Amino acid sequence: MLLQAQHERWDLVSSMARLDRDNAFYNYSPTATTVDASDAIEKARIAAMSQANAASRPATMLEQAQTLLASSKARLIDLEAQQAATYVAQGLNPDGSKKTATQVLEDKKATTAAERATLEAENPLFNKAAGPPAAPAGYKYSWIGGTKTGQYKLYKLPEVTATGVSGVTGVTGVTGVTGVTGVTGVTGVIPAAVTPTGPTLASDVFKQTLAVFFGAAEMSKSWVNELYNVVSKFYKQGATSEEAFNMAVLDSEKNPALADFTKRFKGIYSLQKMKQAGQAVTVPTIAEYFATESKMGDILKQSNLGDLANEDFLGDVLAKGVSATEFANRITAIFDRIDNAPKDIKDTLSRFFPTVDRISLAKAIALGDKGAKELQNQVAGYEVLSAAEKQGLGANQIVGGTTAETAYQYALGGETYNTALTKFGTVAAMLPTVNKLTQVYGEETLGQTGVEAAVFGKSAKQIKTLEDLVKKEEATYSAKSGVSQISLASQRRAAGLI
Repeated sequence: MLLQAQHERWDLVSSMARLDRDNAFYNYSPTATTVDASDAIEKARIAAMSQANAASRPATMLEQAQTLLASSKARLIDLEAQQAATYVAQGLNPDGSKKTATQVLEDKKATTAAERATLEAENPLFNKAAGPPAAPAGYKYSWIGGTKTGQYKLYKLPEVTATGVSGVTGVTGVTGVTGVTGVTGVTGVIPAAVTPTGPTLASDVFKQTLAVFFGAAEMSKSWVNELYNVVSKFYKQGATSEEAFNMAVLDSEKNPALADFTKRFKGIYSLQKMKQAGQAVTVPTIAEYFATESKMGDILKQSNLGDLANEDFLGDVLAKGVSATEFANRITAIFDRIDNAPKDIKDTLSRFFPTVDRISLAKAIALGDKGAKELQNQVAGYEVLSAAEKQGLGANQIVGGTTAETAYQYALGGETYNTALTKFGTVAAMLPTVNKLTQVYGEETLGQTGVEAAVFGKSAKQIKTLEDLVKKEEATYSAKSGVSQISLASQRRAAGLI
């Protein structure tokens, strides 16, 4: 038995030695199981489950909004690049925009200046700087019109007659010292005096000049002769023919015999009254008046508004003190913008502008008291409002919706129809979820105004409120594991985010 016990002892020692050898080979170190170790293992298990849940959960409202915005911005950049390339290929401005009113006027000025320079080089009668050409005996050349719009005209000089004055009777001589009778004085002789009658304005030249502006058919009417008398009066006093015409216009406003003439210049009379009242306006000359009318007529024709290119309508425009540049901006930047707007925008604009017909719209814009810049801002605001209504968020569609005043402020901040349409789409997608989460967590309702403030205005307060809602939702979702009813409810709420 002693021998058996000895063998068993050696077997145990041998087994333990093999175990130590195996442990050393596999680098195994047994740990004592404690309460802390058990907690650590459980926490690790929970953390792994939470991580797995987080990886499989739907994206949060904020994450999806950020993804949607990034995608929309990238798409807009791509579309803008394509559109710019198309416009450049069509020969428009490099940025794809239409030429501005200023560019149109500058192009026209450059063309007019080039044509005038060619005319002056070819015909000295149109070059004021060269001086009047040599005139035949009894005639002279006088400049008619503006420096860059007039020309030298040939006028017949009036015949000058001189009437001599009788000489003065000589004085009787004085009696001399010696008492000799003095000789009779010599009868004095005075040179013949010349009596100037002033230059005469040739009637035929006057009518030819007038016919350029009023047409040859008008030259047979009685008012033409009456106007000739008025113009001649100033011409004889030393005024140039151009000055005489301008002075005659102002002098004849209340002359009933010249009513057919003066009604043509109601714009000048209106501006004259405004200037006399202390307003900062410029009263144009006749040449400037006709030149401005011509520019405005060209602008109207370019916008297919030729029916308004008449002296009656343009006289009303000029009477308001509207310059050619301002008029061009109102027509090309405002009227054309409304006239060419897509149906969605035009439907919104029709509530604020009289778009019954194109003529009425153009009259309202051209004759209105609001300037082109203010009108442009208004139209931009209505375009942003149209974007809101396109997404069903207009004040005329839902309570608390976007108003025209709010849209106007967005437009002043740089929003356009296209950019606003994307942002209002984000607001429309976020709004139901935001309203639901504020109810679930008992937070103050943000409403459409609050969500817009976060999306459009980047309001720090509203963005923080949204972030807090997201954090609460994430905490509720990730705090539970398994398939409990609470967890499922949280998952359903999470799935309802954008």
